[in-house]
Amino acid sequence: MSYAALSDLVAQFGDREVLALTDRNGDGVADAPVYGMALQRASNTIDAYLAARYPLPLTVVPDQLVDICCDIAASAGIATPNASLVGAKAPSFVRCNAATRTCRLFHVGHNQTV
Repeated sequence: MSYAALSDLVAQFGDREVLALTDRNGDGVADAPVYGMALQRASNTIDAYLAARYPLPLTVVPDQLVDICCDIAASAGIATPNASLVGAKAPSFVRCNAATRTCRLFHVGHNQTV
C-alpha cells in the first residue's frame, strides 16, 4: 500500500516539478510506472521505520505520512538525469532528508502522532 498518490505529489510540488521528475518519454504526461514505483519505495521506507513500533498496515494514515511519502519519493525515488530540480540543493532533496529524520523519530518513539 502506498501512502500517497500522484495527486498528492502534484499538490505538494506542482505540475512542473512532478513532470520534470516523472516524464521519462517527454510526452508531457507523468509516467505511471515511474511515480508509482517511487511512491511504493517511499512507502516501504516509511514502513521499515514504523514496523518497529506500530502494527502494519496502519488502519488510519495520518496526513503527515502522505507528505513524508511525497518528500521521499520526489528526492530518492524519481530523480532523473533530465530533471533540473533534482540535486543536493533542490527543495525535494532537502524535504527528503527532513522526512527521513521524521521517520527515524517514529522508529525510536520520540513522536507518538501515528
